[in-house]
Order: sequence, then structure tokens, then C-alpha cells
Amino acid sequence: MHNLDPETIKYENERLLLKDKYLMLKESTTAAKLSKNQRILILCLMNDIIEKEKIIQNVWGANLINSREKNYNQLIFQTRSLLARQGFPNDLIMTIHRYGLCFNKFILSQDNQPEKTNNPLADIQL
Repeated sequence: MHNLDPETIKYENERLLLKDKYLMLKESTTAAKLSKNQRILILCLMNDIIEKEKIIQNVWGANLINSREKNYNQLIFQTRSLLARQGFPNDLIMTIHRYGLCFNKFILSQDNQPEKTNNPLADIQL
């Protein structure tokens, strides 16, 4: 199990910045204040810990054997809802069926903007 301390880790990539209790989209004013468990979830994803069981271990440890599935699903739902309310893309966190979660790499890459062409006919609408 990885030891992620949500109080001291700062993470950033091309599009996201996690600092203290806040997840922010760079180059915008979009930000969300995260709970402790939400920060651990985001840290897991940022550190490529994407397997469901490993995420559960990092968030709750070996406890909660009976209610793990319910708590996991509730955490994912609440995190997605919070991020969507604050203006993050709805599909920032994607489910990998029967495996876990991951960030939508298309959203995180700066190369996700359509390429501009030098073709003068490209802007003509028929």
C-alpha cells in the first residue's frame, strides 16, 4: 500500500493542480475544495493508483470490510458531483469496468484542442 498524505502533497501536471484542500484546473478559475477522502482519491489517480482495491486501501485502510463497496461508490459519486458543480469536465474521472478508475487522459493533455489548418477552405461552410 502506498502512503499518501493528503495534507502535505502538492501535485500538478499540464492541466491540474492539487494544493492543500483544493483541486484546480490550470489556466482557469475552476477549483473545488475536497474532503480528506476525496483528496486521497485524487492523489491515487494522480499517482497512477487506479485499481479499485488499492484505492480502497489508501482511503480507508484495512477497515470497513463490510461496507467497502458502498463507501467506494459513494465517494466516487460525491467526488464526480462536486467536480461537475464546480465546472470540471463531467468525464474527468472515468470508470474502468471491473477494475477501477482513471483520469480522462484526453482532458488532461494540452494537445486535446483541434489542430488549426492552413487550408483557407477549411473555414468555408457549405
